[in-house]
Amino acid sequence: MSSSRIHHKKKMTIPIAVIAGIVPGVMRVYANSPLRGQSLDTATAEVTRIYTGYDWRTGGWNIGLMRYGLAPLVAGFGIHKLAQALGLNRMISQAGIPLLRI
Repeated sequence: MSSSRIHHKKKMTIPIAVIAGIVPGVMRVYANSPLRGQSLDTATAEVTRIYTGYDWRTGGWNIGLMRYGLAPLVAGFGIHKLAQALGLNRMISQAGIPLLRI
């Protein structure tokens, strides 16, 4: 017996909120990257500082620096999950907007 349900193949989508959450951290790391004349040590320290709050060079914690890395990333995931729970992504899909989701 076959079911009368219709199944559509999943398509690739880009979650805008998650991408927006990643951008501040990427920009901050890029500003301190070897591509911009900084040492690899400086770039590595910046990544750990903005995503964990810990500066391994000084051995100190600065939770305030996480506002550039971890905090926007978590907020982006939260907004994406909220939009999914509220059905906003389904509405965007039904409106025929390709590739993008909140």
